[in-house]
Amino acid sequence: MRNEVVPVQARLCHGAGGASIYSQAARKWPDGVIVPKLPSASDATGDPVANAFQAVGRAMIAVTTRSLAGLDSDVTLPQYRALVSLVSLGPQRTSDLAQELGVAISTATRLADRLVSKGLVTRSRHKGDLRVTWLALTSAGKALLGEAMRLRRAEISKLASAASAATGHEEELAAALNAFAEAAREPVDAEWWSRWRQCDDAVDGVVVADGNTGSKPRSS
Repeated sequence: MRNEVVPVQARLCHGAGGASIYSQAARKWPDGVIVPKLPSASDATGDPVANAFQAVGRAMIAVTTRSLAGLDSDVTLPQYRALVSLVSLGPQRTSDLAQELGVAISTATRLADRLVSKGLVTRSRHKGDLRVTWLALTSAGKALLGEAMRLRRAEISKLASAASAATGHEEELAAALNAFAEAAREPVDAEWWSRWRQCDDAVDGVVVADGNTGSKPRSS
């Protein structure tokens, strides 16, 4: 039989028609099915700092998910990441946003389309170069992101207080986390909020709205 790779969503449980492809009776997978090796505890690195940040990262995803749910919004985590990026790095071209998020330009374009349709992001063109389209937060996008960050910070503050009480090293913990954020090219919290307050100024210079967005022209 010629070997072929089963699509990832079907590898572990089901074939293309939805029927199970794992033989319970034979306790084996059929010939030709390539099953990926599942991670085990031994796959964890020996770096305790990396392991700790890995765990913190999972916790932060959970906190962010809860903060978005608290807004009763339909913003997804990828869309949230895009909104955060438009504050952290300022207005961006679609290609820049795609690179920042680590996705294909087509994926970033679809993501931006959804945010534009929700009124959270606007597309604008600089009069100096009408070929370039810039993505920036709208006032509604800024307000939603600010509230999500406040909800997120309130929960993180409780977790941080518990961690500080357990270790007794609040300043050292804050310094380590800020150093990690800077290594990841993320502004520290005070700087991020400063950029958030300024993000109404979409692009330096006069811009005209992209006719496909229905946005109003504005000046920065």
